Amino acid sequence: MNNAASRSRNPLDPRPGTSCPPPHVPDLDTAVSAVHRAVRDGDRAAFERRFTRLDRSLRAHRGQIFCNASGLDLDELRQKVLIRVNAYFEQPEPESVRNARGWLRTMAANAAIDEHRSRARFRARHVAEDSPAAAHTEQSGVFPRADFLVELDQEARARDAAIRHYADAAAAAAPPTSRARAQIWTCYWLRICADTSAEVAERLRQQDLGEPSEQTLWQWASRGQRLLEQLCAADTDRDRAERVLERLC
Repeated sequence: MNNAASRSRNPLDPRPGTSCPPPHVPDLDTAVSAVHRAVRDGDRAAFERRFTRLDRSLRAHRGQIFCNASGLDLDELRQKVLIRVNAYFEQPEPESVRNARGWLRTMAANAAIDEHRSRARFRARHVAEDSPAAAHTEQSGVFPRADFLVELDQEARARDAAIRHYADAAAAAAPPTSRARAQIWTCYWLRICADTSAEVAERLRQQDLGEPSEQTLWQWASRGQRLLEQLCAADTDRDRAERVLERLC
Protein backbone atom coordinates (compact mmCIF):
# COMPACT_ATOMS: atom_id res chain seq x y z
CA MET A 1 0.00 0.00 0.00
CA ASN A 2 2.96 2.35 0.32
CA ASN A 3 4.73 2.02 -3.00
CA ALA A 4 4.55 4.60 -5.77
CA ALA A 5 1.88 2.71 -7.67
CA SER A 6 -0.43 2.63 -4.65
CA ARG A 7 -0.42 6.42 -4.56
CA SER A 8 -1.05 6.89 -8.27
CA ARG A 9 -4.56 8.20 -7.68
CA ASN A 10 -5.95 10.30 -4.89
CA PRO A 11 -8.99 8.56 -3.35
CA LEU A 12 -10.50 11.98 -2.65
CA ASP A 13 -10.94 12.52 -6.39
CA PRO A 14 -14.10 11.08 -7.98
CA ARG A 15 -13.44 7.95 -10.01
CA PRO A 16 -14.22 8.38 -13.72
CA GLY A 17 -16.95 6.23 -15.14
CA THR A 18 -18.56 5.32 -11.81
CA SER A 19 -22.31 5.15 -11.49
CA CYS A 20 -24.39 6.77 -8.78
CA PRO A 21 -23.73 5.27 -5.33
CA PRO A 22 -26.36 2.98 -3.84
CA PRO A 23 -28.75 4.58 -1.35
CA HIS A 24 -27.45 2.51 1.59
CA VAL A 25 -25.03 4.43 3.80
CA PRO A 26 -22.88 2.30 6.15
CA ASP A 27 -22.36 3.40 9.73
CA LEU A 28 -19.01 4.99 10.51
CA ASP A 29 -17.48 1.99 12.29
CA THR A 30 -18.38 -0.28 9.37
CA ALA A 31 -17.06 2.21 6.80
CA VAL A 32 -13.74 2.75 8.58
CA SER A 33 -13.27 -0.97 9.21
CA ALA A 34 -13.88 -1.68 5.52
CA VAL A 35 -11.23 0.85 4.51
CA HIS A 36 -8.77 -0.71 6.95
CA ARG A 37 -9.42 -4.21 5.58
CA ALA A 38 -8.67 -2.99 2.05
CA VAL A 39 -5.40 -1.49 3.29
CA ARG A 40 -4.49 -4.68 5.12
CA ASP A 41 -5.26 -6.77 1.99
CA GLY A 42 -3.31 -4.40 -0.27
CA ASP A 43 -6.38 -3.96 -2.52
CA ARG A 44 -6.17 -0.43 -3.91
CA ALA A 45 -9.39 -0.67 -5.93
CA ALA A 46 -11.33 -1.80 -2.85
CA PHE A 47 -9.70 0.97 -0.85
CA GLU A 48 -10.95 3.62 -3.27
CA ARG A 49 -14.49 2.18 -3.35
CA ARG A 50 -14.67 1.95 0.42
CA PHE A 51 -13.17 5.41 0.86
CA THR A 52 -16.05 6.76 -1.23
CA ARG A 53 -18.51 4.97 1.07
CA LEU A 54 -16.76 6.49 4.07
CA ASP A 55 -17.23 9.91 2.48
CA ARG A 56 -20.96 9.22 2.17
CA SER A 57 -21.08 8.15 5.81
CA LEU A 58 -19.36 11.37 6.85
CA ARG A 59 -21.96 13.37 4.92
CA ALA A 60 -24.78 11.43 6.56
CA HIS A 61 -23.38 11.90 10.08
CA ARG A 62 -21.90 15.36 9.67
CA GLY A 63 -24.06 16.84 12.42
CA GLN A 64 -22.42 14.50 14.94
CA ILE A 65 -18.88 14.66 13.56
CA PHE A 66 -18.50 18.37 12.79
CA CYS A 67 -19.83 19.71 16.08
CA ASN A 68 -16.99 22.28 16.37
CA ALA A 69 -17.56 23.70 12.89
CA SER A 70 -19.32 26.93 13.81
CA GLY A 71 -18.83 29.44 10.99
CA LEU A 72 -16.90 26.99 8.76
CA ASP A 73 -17.64 25.44 5.39
CA LEU A 74 -18.60 21.82 6.18
CA ASP A 75 -17.68 20.51 2.73
CA GLU A 76 -14.21 22.01 3.00
CA LEU A 77 -13.82 20.68 6.53
CA ARG A 78 -14.95 17.23 5.44
CA GLN A 79 -12.29 17.21 2.73
CA LYS A 80 -9.65 18.08 5.32
CA VAL A 81 -10.80 15.19 7.50
CA LEU A 82 -10.68 12.79 4.55
CA ILE A 83 -7.13 13.93 3.78
CA ARG A 84 -6.15 13.14 7.37
CA VAL A 85 -7.86 9.75 7.20
CA ASN A 86 -6.05 8.96 3.97
CA ALA A 87 -2.72 9.97 5.54
CA TYR A 88 -3.42 7.70 8.53
CA PHE A 89 -4.01 4.67 6.31
CA GLU A 90 -0.95 5.46 4.18
CA GLN A 91 1.21 4.69 7.23
CA PRO A 92 3.01 1.34 7.36
CA GLU A 93 0.65 -1.14 9.05
CA PRO A 94 -1.85 1.33 10.56
CA GLU A 95 -3.67 0.04 13.62
CA SER A 96 -7.39 -0.65 13.48
CA VAL A 97 -9.68 2.09 14.79
CA ARG A 98 -11.71 1.02 17.83
CA ASN A 99 -14.15 3.95 17.90
CA ALA A 100 -14.59 5.46 14.46
CA ARG A 101 -17.02 8.13 15.61
CA GLY A 102 -14.66 9.46 18.29
CA TRP A 103 -11.66 9.14 15.97
CA LEU A 104 -13.33 11.12 13.18
CA ARG A 105 -14.76 13.66 15.62
CA THR A 106 -11.24 14.26 16.96
CA MET A 107 -9.91 14.79 13.44
CA ALA A 108 -12.80 17.13 12.63
CA ALA A 109 -12.28 19.11 15.85
CA ASN A 110 -8.55 19.46 15.20
CA ALA A 111 -9.19 20.55 11.62
CA ALA A 112 -11.75 23.10 12.84
CA ILE A 113 -9.37 24.44 15.48
CA ASP A 114 -6.61 24.76 12.88
CA GLU A 115 -8.95 26.67 10.57
CA HIS A 116 -10.19 28.98 13.33
CA ARG A 117 -6.62 29.72 14.42
CA SER A 118 -5.63 30.38 10.82
CA ARG A 119 -8.46 32.89 10.50
CA ALA A 120 -7.49 34.52 13.77
CA ARG A 121 -3.88 34.89 12.57
CA PHE A 122 -5.16 36.38 9.31
CA ARG A 123 -7.27 38.88 11.24
CA ALA A 124 -4.32 39.85 13.42
CA ARG A 125 -2.17 40.47 10.35
CA HIS A 126 -4.64 42.23 8.08
CA VAL A 127 -7.33 43.88 10.18
CA ALA A 128 -6.44 46.66 12.63
CA GLU A 129 -8.29 46.18 15.90
CA ASP A 130 -9.49 49.79 16.00
CA SER A 131 -10.65 49.97 12.38
CA PRO A 132 -14.36 50.05 11.40
CA ALA A 133 -13.77 46.89 9.35
CA ALA A 134 -12.83 44.94 12.44
CA ALA A 135 -16.12 45.70 14.18
CA HIS A 136 -18.04 44.88 10.99
CA THR A 137 -16.44 41.48 10.41
CA GLU A 138 -16.15 40.37 14.05
CA GLN A 139 -19.60 38.73 14.09
CA SER A 140 -20.02 38.26 10.33
CA GLY A 141 -18.90 34.63 10.22
CA VAL A 142 -15.78 35.51 8.24
CA PHE A 143 -13.80 35.28 11.47
CA PRO A 144 -14.59 33.14 14.52
CA ARG A 145 -16.03 34.88 17.54
CA ALA A 146 -13.42 35.67 20.16
CA ASP A 147 -15.42 33.86 22.83
CA PHE A 148 -15.59 30.73 20.65
CA LEU A 149 -11.80 30.65 20.39
CA VAL A 150 -11.58 31.10 24.16
CA GLU A 151 -13.96 28.15 24.64
CA LEU A 152 -11.83 25.96 22.37
CA ASP A 153 -8.68 26.96 24.25
CA GLN A 154 -10.30 26.32 27.63
CA GLU A 155 -11.48 22.89 26.52
CA ALA A 156 -8.00 21.99 25.28
CA ARG A 157 -6.46 23.13 28.58
CA ALA A 158 -9.00 21.12 30.58
CA ARG A 159 -8.25 18.03 28.51
CA ASP A 160 -4.49 18.52 29.01
CA ALA A 161 -5.08 18.80 32.77
CA ALA A 162 -7.16 15.61 32.77
CA ILE A 163 -4.44 13.67 30.96
CA ARG A 164 -1.81 15.05 33.34
CA HIS A 165 -3.92 13.89 36.29
CA TYR A 166 -4.28 10.38 34.87
CA ALA A 167 -0.61 10.16 33.90
CA ASP A 168 0.43 11.14 37.44
CA ALA A 169 -2.02 8.66 38.95
CA ALA A 170 -0.79 5.83 36.74
CA ALA A 171 2.85 6.61 37.49
CA ALA A 172 2.20 6.72 41.24
CA ALA A 173 0.53 3.30 41.19
CA ALA A 174 3.12 1.62 38.94
CA PRO A 175 6.68 0.44 39.65
CA PRO A 176 9.45 3.04 39.14
CA THR A 177 10.52 1.31 35.91
CA SER A 178 7.02 1.49 34.44
CA ARG A 179 6.36 3.40 31.23
CA ALA A 180 2.78 4.19 32.30
CA ARG A 181 3.24 7.97 32.20
CA ALA A 182 4.86 7.87 28.76
CA GLN A 183 2.20 5.47 27.48
CA ILE A 184 -0.66 7.72 28.55
CA TRP A 185 0.91 10.82 27.01
CA THR A 186 1.67 8.86 23.84
CA CYS A 187 -1.96 7.79 23.59
CA TYR A 188 -3.09 11.37 24.14
CA TRP A 189 -0.83 12.95 21.55
CA LEU A 190 -1.14 10.19 18.97
CA ARG A 191 -4.80 9.22 19.22
CA ILE A 192 -6.59 12.19 20.75
CA CYS A 193 -4.55 15.10 19.41
CA ALA A 194 -3.86 13.18 16.16
CA ASP A 195 -0.24 14.36 16.09
CA THR A 196 2.19 12.58 13.77
CA SER A 197 4.48 9.81 15.00
CA ALA A 198 7.51 12.05 14.47
CA GLU A 199 5.96 14.87 16.54
CA VAL A 200 5.05 12.50 19.37
CA ALA A 201 8.51 10.91 19.41
CA GLU A 202 10.09 14.36 19.63
CA ARG A 203 7.82 15.41 22.50
CA LEU A 204 8.64 12.25 24.42
CA ARG A 205 12.34 12.85 23.91
CA GLN A 206 12.10 16.50 25.00
CA GLN A 207 10.25 15.53 28.18
CA ASP A 208 12.66 12.68 28.94
CA LEU A 209 9.92 10.06 28.59
CA GLY A 210 11.85 7.80 26.25
CA GLU A 211 12.90 7.48 22.63
CA PRO A 212 10.69 4.70 21.22
CA SER A 213 10.70 3.44 17.65
CA GLU A 214 7.57 4.01 15.56
CA GLN A 215 6.38 0.46 16.23
CA THR A 216 6.98 0.86 19.97
CA LEU A 217 5.17 4.19 19.84
CA TRP A 218 1.96 2.55 18.68
CA GLN A 219 2.35 -0.19 21.29
CA TRP A 220 2.67 2.50 23.96
CA ALA A 221 -0.45 4.22 22.60
CA SER A 222 -2.45 0.98 22.86
CA ARG A 223 -1.29 0.37 26.43
CA GLY A 224 -1.91 4.01 27.30
CA GLN A 225 -5.46 3.74 25.99
CA ARG A 226 -6.16 0.73 28.18
CA LEU A 227 -4.77 2.60 31.21
CA LEU A 228 -6.87 5.67 30.43
CA GLU A 229 -10.02 3.59 30.04
CA GLN A 230 -9.39 1.96 33.43
CA LEU A 231 -8.59 5.26 35.16
CA CYS A 232 -11.60 7.03 33.62
CA ALA A 233 -13.92 4.18 34.65
CA ALA A 234 -12.76 4.51 38.28
CA ASP A 235 -12.74 8.33 38.36
CA THR A 236 -15.46 9.92 40.50
CA ASP A 237 -15.05 13.16 38.55
CA ARG A 238 -17.28 12.15 35.62
CA ASP A 239 -16.83 15.45 33.77
CA ARG A 240 -13.09 14.89 33.67
CA ALA A 241 -13.49 11.26 32.64
CA GLU A 242 -16.01 12.02 29.89
CA ARG A 243 -13.81 14.81 28.56
CA VAL A 244 -11.18 12.16 27.77
CA LEU A 245 -13.44 9.24 26.86
CA GLU A 246 -15.40 11.18 24.25
CA ARG A 247 -12.19 11.79 22.31
CA LEU A 248 -10.59 8.40 22.89
CA CYS A 249 -10.61 6.26 19.75
